[in-house]
Amino acid sequence: MGNFLNTISPPQFVFFSALLIVVSLPFGKNFSTIPMILLVTSWLFYVKKEDVMQLLKEKFFWIFTALFWMALIGVAFAHNTTRAAFIIKLYLPLLIFPLIFFTVTLSKQNLLSIFRWFIIGAFAATIWCLLLAT
Repeated sequence: MGNFLNTISPPQFVFFSALLIVVSLPFGKNFSTIPMILLVTSWLFYVKKEDVMQLLKEKFFWIFTALFWMALIGVAFAHNTTRAAFIIKLYLPLLIFPLIFFTVTLSKQNLLSIFRWFIIGAFAATIWCLLLAT
């Protein structure tokens, strides 16, 4: 196991974690929770503090995470704290995914592969739903 971890680079590990997410995402949150945790922990293991500090200066990061920040402001005025916590948990990927994908550089080929596997996962989920319906 140690040899495998030494041969894979940080962007490749994040890439494989992202592939697991996009394949499991169409099947529901029960299937995609573990790959999301794997993606976040792998990113935390490999991220450099300088990259995050540089990212915070980028305007595109703030644009992509604007929905999360608006939800957070709305939660500040909420009276129902359980509903507010649910909304924050719901919008948290809108903060986490841009944070991860803006700090890890992926090649164009890897990004295209992620999109292809998302289409394959969505097609497989559609077939699965059709099989369950019949």
